[in-house]
Amino acid sequence: MYSTILRNITLPTWFPNRLTRKWDAIRIGRNLRNVLACPPISAASARTANADIHMLLCDRDLLAGLVALKSLLRFQGEAQFAVTITDDGSLSNASRQILNTHIPRIRFLASVENKVLESLRDYPLVQQLYHGQFLFARKLCHPALMSSTDRAIVLDSDTAFLRKPERLLQWAQGRKGSIPNLYLSDQRDESTEIPCRVKEIFSELAPNKMLPNLFFNAGLLAYQPKDIDFSIANSYLDWRQGADAQLVDNQGGFWFGEWTIEQTCYLLSYAGMKTPIEDFGSDYAIGREPSAVFCHFLNYYYRQPKTLQMLSELIQEITPPGNRESTYAN
Repeated sequence: MYSTILRNITLPTWFPNRLTRKWDAIRIGRNLRNVLACPPISAASARTANADIHMLLCDRDLLAGLVALKSLLRFQGEAQFAVTITDDGSLSNASRQILNTHIPRIRFLASVENKVLESLRDYPLVQQLYHGQFLFARKLCHPALMSSTDRAIVLDSDTAFLRKPERLLQWAQGRKGSIPNLYLSDQRDESTEIPCRVKEIFSELAPNKMLPNLFFNAGLLAYQPKDIDFSIANSYLDWRQGADAQLVDNQGGFWFGEWTIEQTCYLLSYAGMKTPIEDFGSDYAIGREPSAVFCHFLNYYYRQPKTLQMLSELIQEITPPGNRESTYAN
């Protein structure tokens, strides 16, 4: 009852952002906490896993991360997944224990791993980005350099698998040499919605390459780590140092701004891959699409009452009836 009431109370837009964020965190936490009543779902060992799921996680997003992971792990069968969590530096011991309990065999990586620093020694700008304060650089480097299998899945915490992801499961089981590298994209019209100058820049950054959809989204990726060439990311970071500030901050901010550095590195890396690349397709959506297989909600949609209702129903769906009445209910 209380969860339902909290879910529907959003603060007016004139409220200070700090208070709004705090209130939204309370609403989200209250609506997701029943995921702790779900039975554990074990990850596969590195020896038996088809692919390694990588998630960058902070303490604030613990429950969201659990929902995202369990929504996929429940479909394990012939396809088996290892799970690797990169701690952004904020995960408490209690949160680690919850993750260990709910996803046995889970693996943790530190925010900065010496092995990664060593592997990036020939790519100084990528190494600098990784060793700095831009936490999403871990999302770029860890799956490519620290995966326990030859296939990596990048998964954001503000996501959920609403139905069985046949495309992803088939990819995980596919024969080596026959599977493409998959990426998520917003299904928008590139011909009308992308500034001409942005298109020109990508043509210059990736000459004679088959670019993925420029509305590329790194909330869900599935690729073979061997296909990541960090010289491409290093070249992009070098270009970005001298890029026009107006382009980076305004017209091309969606692609070249501070908050999408790792996403654009991935976009260009996909363009440079020897293995064919493919979009997951329209069933893998950005935003709230109840009929989709997968949703990357993003911060805006995640805070909406309808999304929280959808996630509450998902949690109930993956929780056996005997577990639904718990100390976390209501």
